[in-house]
Amino acid sequence: MINKQTGIFSEDELYYNVSNAMYTPYEERELKIKNYIYQKLYSGDEVGVWGKDNHIVISFRDKINIFNDYKTILQLKLQLIINTNRFKDNLKQVKEVISRYKNYNITFCGIGLGARLAIEMLFVYPQYNSIIFHINYFSPRRYKGLNIRCYLNFISDLPIITIDCYKECVYLISS
Repeated sequence: MINKQTGIFSEDELYYNVSNAMYTPYEERELKIKNYIYQKLYSGDEVGVWGKDNHIVISFRDKINIFNDYKTILQLKLQLIINTNRFKDNLKQVKEVISRYKNYNITFCGIGLGARLAIEMLFVYPQYNSIIFHINYFSPRRYKGLNIRCYLNFISDLPIITIDCYKECVYLISS
């Protein structure tokens, strides 16, 4: 079922809420989102981890400081994000989480630059999936075969997305 105000499938609202929580300093983030418990031990400014039962959600923050992320954004445009310190640092955190939760289902998510980081993680961990929002410089062809649900042109605070617009904005890319 689609939420008519946000244009998001109801089962994906968790990922949008978790992605939005990344804009709050990590010490102040909500401890529970839709019964998913915040894993503060594995979270930081750029990566947030929530878990419930055998499912872990790893969310990546958009830009923290535009000056620090300028090089990342430039490399993002050139499809070279995996060469950035930001990606490498985030990957270290992800590896730690995955080593701790080996038999869990993992979903990566994010908004903007966080969305790009989330889908790039699928090249390292293609067995997982990614739910992303408002990504720039997105080429679905590059991600063919990966399990991604991408909400394009998503406007977070305005209830103007309609079901018709939703059909144009969502791409489902899977194997």
